[in-house]
Amino acid sequence: MADFRLEKLYVILDEPIPGINHLQAVDPEEFAWHDTFDLTQQLGVTPLDDFTYAPFDREVWYPAGAGLKSIRSLLQEFRRQAATSEEVQQRMQPRINMFEKLEELFDQADAHDREFYLSARDLD
Repeated sequence: MADFRLEKLYVILDEPIPGINHLQAVDPEEFAWHDTFDLTQQLGVTPLDDFTYAPFDREVWYPAGAGLKSIRSLLQEFRRQAATSEEVQQRMQPRINMFEKLEELFDQADAHDREFYLSARDLD
């Protein structure tokens, strides 16, 4: 277990949402590198890492609204940063796109009273 590396990150819902594949909502390899821990602490919201569990951990389920709050706060900050210059906007756009997809997923999950956790996986 000491060799585990977080290389993929999946959104796991307690029940599916009709018409939405939550496992493919975002690229799991891209999502694994979100690197938002410090920023969420600065924003005063729960870090996404707190919702994340490795295969050998016992997961805890959270209301989708808890994740939605963190995602929306991050997305708002990413958009604020992107508005500072064209160069920053171009650099931030892939991250903004991913978090917009996450916001859409978590908004639907919250509307359907779903619970979630984030499942960390390695490439094997």
